[in-house]
Amino acid sequence: MLPVVTAGLTHGIALVSMLFVDPGTPVLMPNPCWGNYAAIFGRVQGADLRAWRLLRAQRGPQGWLDIDALATALGRLSRPSLLVLNFPSNPLGYSPTPAEVDRLIDCISNTPVPLVVVCDDAYQGMSWEPEIYPHSLFHRLAALPADRVLAVKIDGATKELFYFGGRVGFLTCGAAGSAALVLEEKTRAAARASISSASATAQAVLAQALRDPDLPAQQNQVRGRLRDRYRILKRCMQDAGLVARPFNSGMFAVIDVPGDPETLRQALLADGIGVVSLSEIGALRLSYGSLASADIPPLVQSIARHLRGVLVEST
Repeated sequence: MLPVVTAGLTHGIALVSMLFVDPGTPVLMPNPCWGNYAAIFGRVQGADLRAWRLLRAQRGPQGWLDIDALATALGRLSRPSLLVLNFPSNPLGYSPTPAEVDRLIDCISNTPVPLVVVCDDAYQGMSWEPEIYPHSLFHRLAALPADRVLAVKIDGATKELFYFGGRVGFLTCGAAGSAALVLEEKTRAAARASISSASATAQAVLAQALRDPDLPAQQNQVRGRLRDRYRILKRCMQDAGLVARPFNSGMFAVIDVPGDPETLRQALLADGIGVVSLSEIGALRLSYGSLASADIPPLVQSIARHLRGVLVEST
């Protein structure tokens, strides 16, 4: 089907929930994941939320991605369900390798029930290591048998074109023929029933940008700055002895902490440092997307200093 314009990616996810989720519908979400998934699918639609561990505790022979955990979660399904995929991951900042993608697609192709697979591609294109699979999984998933898997892609200009505040996203279903026409009509109807339409002004600005032949160069320039920040952060964390969960893309890094992450977050906030506490996994998420490169070393040093204080208190 043709992409339907949404008022940002969050609106796109909400439309997916309206179209495909009823009370009690199983929704498989990676753990950890973006908190709004639980709000949209669970609190609003009443879905049966089920978590599957995204990454292994230790790197295995076939990589970090925990395909076995997903296979187990899929094997427990007994009715049509929905699966959320988000690469690069928020909050982990992880993207799979080509070999991991092959195993992931093979696992999904063996789904025991009809499955809607949602590709949240908010940070698509922000890949900082050469071994990362460089494309959206949507195209691979859309090639799977249509009677078993319906692929849905949600993306937009917010991060991919660094159009923050523009609130222009897109929802695309991997369907063809009459099915595509029906899905497009129902998606547009759901959009009208929720927000009427996305901002015409924001869409006009985006359309003008897409016609600019210099746009790819501008995107690459911003991505280059983000890649530099990623490399500086990796180096500084290594020098400071900070251990993060695997991250190779996007804008985030997750650091395991002893004790209560919220207490540490509050202490860092008192120093003027804003991070997100992930109490459910005992970690902090930091974003380097808006950090100046010069601010990264003192940021890491401050986090390391507070962590050392927590470790001393815990002993």
